Amino acid sequence: MELKEYHYVYYSYEEYGRGYIGSRTCKCLPEKDVKYFGSFKDKTFKPKCKIIIKDDYVTRTEAYADETILHDFYDVGNNPHFANRAKATSTGFCYFPSREWASKNGKKSAIKNKQNKVGIFGLTKEERVINARKANETNKKIILEYTQ
Repeated sequence: MELKEYHYVYYSYEEYGRGYIGSRTCKCLPEKDVKYFGSFKDKTFKPKCKIIIKDDYVTRTEAYADETILHDFYDVGNNPHFANRAKATSTGFCYFPSREWASKNGKKSAIKNKQNKVGIFGLTKEERVINARKANETNKKIILEYTQ
């Protein structure tokens, strides 16, 4: 006899702390799957609670699609409220470096770009002003098109 599989999307969280959005397939009813809180890699995240967001999916693909929408909406890879360090996408996961790593290496890049006079540092002040004005005009056009 083959056991039925249940697919669901959940939010696990620390009481008064961070959260984690995920999807799961299990062989028991989702409300009975009480010991699973996610596949997070953050060792400091200690969830104690879980909310089943939705559990009436026919396939895992449907649950995964909703997980992807929620990850995108809440920007879980960048949002400090979430322990997620990868954002589900339609083709897999998009991983984000730690904030400390990104900050440290971003500063190194800026220094190196300034030394090598590349990127924005390769432009004169006049060229930067002209580019900023062009970008501003382009943004105004996009906003007008979007609001009409």
